[in-house]
Amino acid sequence: MNNSDKEKNIFQTYAPDQQNNFDPDILMREEEAVQERTDKHGNIWKKVYFGSGSHYENWVDQFREVHGEENVEVEEVTKGVCKCYSEGGDVMKRIWVKCDDLE
Repeated sequence: MNNSDKEKNIFQTYAPDQQNNFDPDILMREEEAVQERTDKHGNIWKKVYFGSGSHYENWVDQFREVHGEENVEVEEVTKGVCKCYSEGGDVMKRIWVKCDDLE
């Protein structure tokens, strides 16, 4: 199973119509399995953060300052993953840094 298949499988379980059955412990364990991905150009990216809110803003600013804008990508995780975040208008995000820049 490649990384994009893992990501699809993780979040299919937590579709918005199933929010009442949401188990945050399961989500966090499964999110831990998503550690890197490969883009269409063959570049490898490492996940360096998963979260939201002011912590996210601080981390993304720091990663962009240290690694450069072109080496940092942000991915919004499927909306509705966590009822507490979606009701508050927050969206969970992953911050990815290109592996070449981590060496």
